Amino acid sequence: MPRILRFIDGKPVNAGIVTRAELLGQGLFETMRWQGGIPLLPWHLKRLRRGAADLGYNPDLVESLFLNELEVVTAVLMPGDQQVVRFQLSHTQDERGYATQMGELSSLWQVSSAPSAVFSVVQDAIFDTQSMPFNAGQPGKFSSRLDQVLAADRAQGQVLLRCDHNGFLREGLSSNLFFYRQGILYTPDLSQWGVEGTFRAWLIAHWRKLGRPVITGDFRPDSLQAADAVWLCNAVRGVQVVTAIGPTRYNIGLPIIKQLEQVVTDLFYENS
Repeated sequence: MPRILRFIDGKPVNAGIVTRAELLGQGLFETMRWQGGIPLLPWHLKRLRRGAADLGYNPDLVESLFLNELEVVTAVLMPGDQQVVRFQLSHTQDERGYATQMGELSSLWQVSSAPSAVFSVVQDAIFDTQSMPFNAGQPGKFSSRLDQVLAADRAQGQVLLRCDHNGFLREGLSSNLFFYRQGILYTPDLSQWGVEGTFRAWLIAHWRKLGRPVITGDFRPDSLQAADAVWLCNAVRGVQVVTAIGPTRYNIGLPIIKQLEQVVTDLFYENS
């Protein structure tokens, strides 16, 4: 299979067609991990519907289009493949590449190799030198991601933790943040900042289903100094356990880390 596969409106193409609508915010996207199936599919659908409603698209129409084309796209994949499947949706543009009125929906799919591990340990995390932008209460995945591009450039390959303009922790770079202390799981509130990840949503629901407390809220960076464990997560890479933040070191051999590894492995490999 080629390293990268592309589909336009569910039909295979040799190269993706990039338009301003796809790049500059008049659309939305979902990035998923596929390995014989998409473990977080219900959560991706929920966020997709919410994002569609935010942009004025018909959520039922978007979901139907997504599911029909997903079947076509994944039909060419082998059961043992581990792939990143990216779905992007936009609508008809004018001659300059922008849409002045709602037009016909058009999709772009891309399939590429996924990271082999869904649970890993990463070295020292650093804090971003710039605050992240306000998202106006729309924590979905929309096409304009310039902020992420610039943050990645500042990170220079390091694990980056990001704060809002008030100095509260919000997320990692393309990932959500959790920390654990004395039996309680904490994660920053993302209702006005960042992206509410599908794996984050699943993990919160899973933990609460087990009767374990999960607290979302506004936390200062120094909250991490008192944490027993810190990790980042997203739907493609799974969980990345942080070993240190500045002078603070974390014991990655704690029972909670072992439990987390088992939970993640069960989730991502039950469809393999």
